[in-house]
Amino acid sequence: MLNLSSKRLLRTLNAILNYSEIESDQLRVILRKTDLGELIGEQIKLFKIYAQQYGLSIRQIDGYPEKIFYTDERIVEEIVSNLLHNALKYTRKGGVTVSSRKMKDHVEIKVEDSGIGIPADKLEVIFEEFRQVSEGIGRNFEGTGLGLAIVKKYVHALGGSISVESKLDVGSAFTVSLPITEVKIEIRIGLESGYTRNIRDAVGTAE
Repeated sequence: MLNLSSKRLLRTLNAILNYSEIESDQLRVILRKTDLGELIGEQIKLFKIYAQQYGLSIRQIDGYPEKIFYTDERIVEEIVSNLLHNALKYTRKGGVTVSSRKMKDHVEIKVEDSGIGIPADKLEVIFEEFRQVSEGIGRNFEGTGLGLAIVKKYVHALGGSISVESKLDVGSAFTVSLPITEVKIEIRIGLESGYTRNIRDAVGTAE
């Protein structure tokens, strides 16, 4: 119980720190060469024990092993980690699948689960701060309600987009699209400076 409680506390603190970094306009985006397949594989390993404890499967579908592009590796790790944690938390049977593919000008990461699903009228609410599908004192799932809000802000900071498809009692699928750029550069993007602008525009300005 102590171990479980400490892990929950650590995740809560990390979520608050990450959110504070974004809100205080201190988020730095550092583009480095990143192997997306390897990054996802490492996150799968970290969550495999958690999944096994609850009798769930977790797997990676990697049809294009050479998915190397310039992005902020730390931020992408946070995006994948939050999506995996969220998917496993709301799944009671079956499991979670992470797939990725490299397109002409972007890469896609899809996290699919066989969980409880999301009502159609809640698809936008889940990306708001401190909100969950199950809310109130009697809510069924723990958490701060910051995970998906942070994911959306991180995705926008990288100039990407995120979408969700879901069906009640069937599962959900979150798809993240991130732009491909060949430029290695460090920039600072925060809420005040307009983190929603495309990363290529920011790079062009820096040059």
